[in-house]
Amino acid sequence: MPASRCPLDTRQLPKCIPLKECIAIGDQIFTDILGAGLSGISSILLEPIEPEVEQKFIVFKRKIERLMLNSKLQRRRKESHYAK
Repeated sequence: MPASRCPLDTRQLPKCIPLKECIAIGDQIFTDILGAGLSGISSILLEPIEPEVEQKFIVFKRKIERLMLNSKLQRRRKESHYAK
């Protein structure tokens, strides 16, 4: 993906560090984690520090994120069950 279309500006990273060796750390799936993935960077999803003081839109977005995570966990459990 060209740098001009990347959600994260990977042009700001030092040229001596390959993207494969970078990690983005964030607490929002739709911005931090998705943006890192689209930019070719590995990511780590953290729990929000203070979820109760967030804006209404972020609270709504967090509910969708939670549904997505629960769905993914259920799929993984099914896959591991069938793998046995």
